[in-house]
Amino acid sequence: MKSIEITRQLINEMKSFQDQVTEIEKLKNHLELKEEECKRLTGENGKLHEDLRSMTLKVVSYEKITACPDERLESAQIPQ
Repeated sequence: MKSIEITRQLINEMKSFQDQVTEIEKLKNHLELKEEECKRLTGENGKLHEDLRSMTLKVVSYEKITACPDERLESAQIPQ
C-alpha cells in the first residue's frame, strides 16, 4: 500500500514538473517572439528618425528659399 502511494506521489510530481517545463517552453517562445518584434520596431524607429531628419532639413531649406525672394521684395518696395 505504501509503495502505491509513493508511486502516485511520484507520478503527480512528474506531471507537475512536466507542466512546469511546458510553461517554461511557452514563455521562452513568447520571449523570442517579443525580441524579434523589438528588433523590428527598433529598426523602424531608426528609419522614421532618419525620415524626420530629412524632412526637417527640407523644410528648413524651403524656408530659406522662400525667405530670399521675400527679402528682395521688401528691399525693392518704394516707401510712400
